[in-house]
Amino acid sequence: MGSLSRRNLLLASATAAAFGRAPRARAAAGAPKYFVVVFANGGWDPTYVLDPKLGRSATIQGPEADPGNPAPLDEEIRTFGDIPILTNDGARPAVTTFFERWSSRCHVLNGVWTGSIAHAPCRLRLFTGGTDPLAADVPTVFGAETGTSEPLGTVDLSGLSYPGPLASSTGRIGFQSQIKALVDPDATWPKPDGATRPYPYYRADAAHRALIEEHLQSRAAVFRAARGDGGANDHLVDGFLESLDRAGRFRAEGASLLDDLILGVTPKFDLQTEIAANLLAEGLCRSVVLNSNSDWDTHISNAAQHGFYDALFSGLDGLAEHLTSRGIFEDTVVAVLSEMGRTPAFNRSNGKDHHGHTSALLFGGPVRGNAVSGATDDALMESQLVDLDTGVVRADGALLKYDSLAAGLMTGLGLDAGAWLPDAQPFLGYLER
Repeated sequence: MGSLSRRNLLLASATAAAFGRAPRARAAAGAPKYFVVVFANGGWDPTYVLDPKLGRSATIQGPEADPGNPAPLDEEIRTFGDIPILTNDGARPAVTTFFERWSSRCHVLNGVWTGSIAHAPCRLRLFTGGTDPLAADVPTVFGAETGTSEPLGTVDLSGLSYPGPLASSTGRIGFQSQIKALVDPDATWPKPDGATRPYPYYRADAAHRALIEEHLQSRAAVFRAARGDGGANDHLVDGFLESLDRAGRFRAEGASLLDDLILGVTPKFDLQTEIAANLLAEGLCRSVVLNSNSDWDTHISNAAQHGFYDALFSGLDGLAEHLTSRGIFEDTVVAVLSEMGRTPAFNRSNGKDHHGHTSALLFGGPVRGNAVSGATDDALMESQLVDLDTGVVRADGALLKYDSLAAGLMTGLGLDAGAWLPDAQPFLGYLER
């Protein structure tokens, strides 16, 4: 076990809440080495890019009818490989650029059924494949099962993940890059307004750090002696000590990769993509969760989706480029998700409300490119049934539900999905076979 310094304690406390571990279900040999989740938080409108409905139904008001569209005449469905995408080079030029470069490695999923129209339940379902808020999500499971030799299994730059019982294997950057203060002894928060004394008020010296280390060891031993039961309580102590050890290793091996973070500032999406590729390529973790940093919940003025999509696909283009330049694109699966879609028609504020049918984008690794699985109907009211093994729309198929998507991602990543989601039928149509 690594040394337990005060800074390591703070790092572990901020980035890893210790819980008992679930039984391991090891990843299969030859499976992808890395996993990246990019989350568009708030609920995107798939008709603006991934699920084009241009001219399909009078009941759908797509971007061509958006009163805030900066270039309404530029709306055009273009096919990249076998993927129809709604493009607009005046309002969303980065979408065209991305699919021109990477469509051969992309798979679009339409008609993903969320089973809810509330943010938190939908996000939980997309991340974990279930409804238990204490369950671990797919990137955390993958990181914990494969990242046994890395300092961390998963690094969350989004603040949105669900580490659950595997939290001791994960790390969080923090919405305001708080981890910077924990890995860089020279980084400090700005002096508070009105402060009259030197700031920071306290910085532990070597003697104090030694006392803190001694206290941590002693308290862990006391708790185990008093409360140890050979079960959950011992798992808690084990997880806490594991988190401290992982935190120390991460600080020693990976602090330099966070040099571009600014304490007190949320990292922009472009910076997140670069950090993610570096963390994976340098062996600091196995999975990363990113946030697009846009508020997609456009109840008022859906026109904001144009800029959000442009920034998202610009960042995705950068992510694919970073993974390629670091030589790990072929070893990485990227899942681009949003917790819900938006209604077919505008409301009275020219916005759109929550809709329980959404889309997803997968690329890299073993992903079957130039392809689309699933669909919504022409009125955008229902998800169509699909063959979960092939992704083909079939009247006798099944809904492409959140649990099937999560189980399918686990399977594609080489995990035993049945060990984590025993009641889910994995969606495998996105895999190259």
